[in-house]
Amino acid sequence: MPVTTSSGRRLASKQALLDAMADRFLEDFAADLPAGSWDEQLAAAAWRLRQVLLSHRDGARVMAGTYVAEPNTILLSNLVIEILQAAGLPPDRAAGPPLPRSTTCSATPLKNKPRSS
Repeated sequence: MPVTTSSGRRLASKQALLDAMADRFLEDFAADLPAGSWDEQLAAAAWRLRQVLLSHRDGARVMAGTYVAEPNTILLSNLVIEILQAAGLPPDRAAGPPLPRSTTCSATPLKNKPRSS
């Protein structure tokens, strides 16, 4: 069943809406990530992802329920792969498992965190 967003954009289904939301959440993810060693960059990326998930109501749940191949989610995956390759991991090890699966694992505790009003 088609879904229409508040901006008038028509999407094919509720899942398409959730996928678009997940991609939108990550729109500014890579902006101004600090330079540094690979472990500092990876920690900064993880912290930024946590901030993104907590800044949207049910952000972790929306991200965990999607496997999106849209520009911003691909950018996030590519960023992590580049950091891991800079650390010396071969491309096949740096690229797996897919980031959304690891996001699912880390998102579980976030949904139980009380939100400040």
